[in-house]
Amino acid sequence: MSVRPFLNIEKNISETYPKISITLQNKGIGPALIIDQKITYNGISVNNWSSLTELIEKDKLIFWKKYVPEWYDLNHLTVSSKDEYDVYTIANSNLRNLNNAIEAFNKITIDYTYTDIYQDTFKYSYPK
Repeated sequence: MSVRPFLNIEKNISETYPKISITLQNKGIGPALIIDQKITYNGISVNNWSSLTELIEKDKLIFWKKYVPEWYDLNHLTVSSKDEYDVYTIANSNLRNLNNAIEAFNKITIDYTYTDIYQDTFKYSYPK
């Protein structure tokens, strides 16, 4: 029986209350232990989600209310089977800014390295 984790990231867009979020999911059977994460925006490496927000604001001149989890650094986070985490969400009451935010989010890349319970190593890149 396989207990392999399978990480996945989805970009979620809501026009009702203009917001956009990145959701990390484990669609596999077993838990995933994240051992490394790399985030870039338009080819520029960032150390955490707050730095990402700063680059987005500079690039698009969007001022958003950001919702970033307390654990900015997901290294050593265990993601159980079927768990989901909103790892990055920004919102604004102005719908016009949503299109700019979508364009900005399309410049984000995320690379995760994670292991299963047997210490086998896997990689996941967003976008694929």
